[in-house]
Amino acid sequence: MNQIKHILNGDGELIQGMDAIKSLAPEFYQNLFNQTDYISNFPEMVVKKIPTQDAQNWLIKPESQKKMKKALFQMNADKSLGPDGFNASFYQKHWELVGISIYKMVQSFLNFVRS
Repeated sequence: MNQIKHILNGDGELIQGMDAIKSLAPEFYQNLFNQTDYISNFPEMVVKKIPTQDAQNWLIKPESQKKMKKALFQMNADKSLGPDGFNASFYQKHWELVGISIYKMVQSFLNFVRS
């Protein structure tokens, strides 16, 4: 089970104990979402060049199931969970069961994007 045992406050001090961590959380998010300095950096983060048509076509080209499996098995199995709650380890261990479904889902998505 994942658990937060300690955190650092804004001054770099170690905060331990669930009650202390809970009391610090609202302040952290208020400071995070009330920042104004990131707005001045926004124009630098905006993509200024649209990919060429060739690059766009390359990004949505169909891939083989073999290439998809190879990419999956190159991922670190224990990295963070995906939006479905599973990490790469699940798909690697159960590829024989879920591989064709994953492949068809990706192809369906790419066909939708192409249309």
